[in-house]
Amino acid sequence: MANTPLRLGNHATSAGYRLEVNSPTNSTNTDVLARAQEGDRGHLWCVATEQTSGRGRHGRAWQTGPGNLAASVLVFTKATADRLATLGFVAGVALVRALQSGRVFGGRQPEFTLKWPNDVLANGAKLAGILLETRQVADSGQAVAVGLGVNIVSAPEGVPYPTTATALLGGTGDAGVVLTALGDEWARQYARWDEGRGLENVLADWRSLAHGMGGPVGAQVKGQPVSGIFEDIDVTGRLLIRDGFGKQTAIGAGEVFFGTPGQPVHMEVQ
Repeated sequence: MANTPLRLGNHATSAGYRLEVNSPTNSTNTDVLARAQEGDRGHLWCVATEQTSGRGRHGRAWQTGPGNLAASVLVFTKATADRLATLGFVAGVALVRALQSGRVFGGRQPEFTLKWPNDVLANGAKLAGILLETRQVADSGQAVAVGLGVNIVSAPEGVPYPTTATALLGGTGDAGVVLTALGDEWARQYARWDEGRGLENVLADWRSLAHGMGGPVGAQVKGQPVSGIFEDIDVTGRLLIRDGFGKQTAIGAGEVFFGTPGQPVHMEVQ
């Protein structure tokens, strides 16, 4: 696999995005939030091909071994909290569109799906994770780090769900190729999101890629079990479950299990 330089594409740079490379680094999310505290005004990507202390949701470790891609983009937004949280959906759609662009996979592509709320799957295995972190910056508003960890040459081991990497799926594009495609597609999708005003269009694309929609799902919400069919997501991205009695429950947080009971499933915690 070629060693392509880490750079942004023409669309991203023309939209005002800039790039900072720190490799290896502890965490690209930490890097961009530090720049926000130092006065950076956003539209900044901090990236690395090795991340030593990456974070998943709830402080869980996320492995980004050498040759993979850790990338975080810093944006400032005045969107309400519920709209801000949907930037994870923007990132998921952007990454899938980047992977589908033809730059990463020259031949037959795997099947990409988006697993609520923040995973990108390829042929049913986790390829990438997304993490949003926010900071209130004095006199500047809400800074948001949108972090993506993408498996390029290797996938984490010892985790309770299948994982994969683009190279394992026949991809020929390295981290530099993925970054260039991702930066361009993020610029398009973030502009489309438009402070949440264009959210419904982004969510429509997310639904078209949704993993498990129409299939069985279970959740633990405040200690209470909920199960049924993954019917949809609502206008703020909450998971909608329809039980056997016709009752619909909106899940914004909790432990969620996709699949038929008794079969191996991937657990999500929000």
